[in-house]
Amino acid sequence: MPFGDKIFILLGDFRQTCPVIRGGTKNQVIDASIKSSPLWKLFQIRCLLQPFRNAEDPLFAQFVDAIGDGAGPEVSLEGLDIVTEPDDLIDFVYPRQVLSDSTACLKRAILAPTNMQVDHYNNITLNRLDGAEQLYMAPRLPR
Repeated sequence: MPFGDKIFILLGDFRQTCPVIRGGTKNQVIDASIKSSPLWKLFQIRCLLQPFRNAEDPLFAQFVDAIGDGAGPEVSLEGLDIVTEPDDLIDFVYPRQVLSDSTACLKRAILAPTNMQVDHYNNITLNRLDGAEQLYMAPRLPR
């Protein structure tokens, strides 16, 4: 019997819980999702019709659902300093005095839409740090 005849309850929103495939294409991410598993046909899907997480704020719940459905909000950038180069962005978020203070760095972040962009920003930022690079690897667990 699949799952040893045990009942599994899985929760999640497929719009928010995509698998992470380093450098993966959209098709590779889809192929790695549980929906591509041969076991998927054994699941019974139940959808929540009442937004419990944001039940006290239905307008915000609709707003969040709309973003999940691909209808992003219109965000005005008027009055903001716009940067077009990664170096300018990193200089703004992590100026030299912040970069030299690890506690201050924890209070800042650059959000990016793809892992490739995140890796790019991380590489630039890490190259600005003083000292030798150190790599720490967690031990592999036996399968």
